Amino acid sequence: MRVVFAGASNLVVRTVQQLNEQTRHDVIIIENDAALIDSLNDQLDAAFIQGDASLPAILKEANPRACDFFFATTDRDESNMIAALTAKALGFSRVVVLIKEESYEPICQELGLDEIIIPLRAVRRDMINIIDGERERHLSDYIRADLRLFSFRVPSDAEPQTLDDLALPKDTKPIVIYDDRDTPRTLSGDMTIQPGDDVVLLTHKNTLKTLENRFSKK
Repeated sequence: MRVVFAGASNLVVRTVQQLNEQTRHDVIIIENDAALIDSLNDQLDAAFIQGDASLPAILKEANPRACDFFFATTDRDESNMIAALTAKALGFSRVVVLIKEESYEPICQELGLDEIIIPLRAVRRDMINIIDGERERHLSDYIRADLRLFSFRVPSDAEPQTLDDLALPKDTKPIVIYDDRDTPRTLSGDMTIQPGDDVVLLTHKNTLKTLENRFSKK
């Protein structure tokens, strides 16, 4: 996988460190701060591009159409949204935007940025689980061998359809669907998937590329 990150935040550094421990990934980090790049060169197995990740000329240095992912992960929501829009326009295969302010989510969706990470939402969910007395388990406790998770967000301009209409590969099963209020929905073959829903699938690792090509917006 060829993965590009905008911004060398602590989150990005820790993520790249984990990627470095896995099967070989080609990682590129776009960062404005030359001194920060110098300090990270010996810590990370990654290539660096110095510059503003919202500028087309800088993003083109990463060869967008040869990349599998672009993560807009700077410390500013507005910068991330602009960088993500620019990345989509330049042809990155999958564009993921990080936002801290949840009120930006519908704006991102209107702009066609459907893969969104909202850290505070995950933290809030964990705290509620603790208050409710639920025992936290990691997905790795259950998902083994060659199984993988894949998720996609139904585009805001899509027509409603059923799970059966998706005609998923035989080795792929839906495990949960979240609506636009982050509420899980009960699965059934004839249930209707609505625009804005997040669909989480369990699949074989060899099917991931097929799912990415089908469900990831270009």
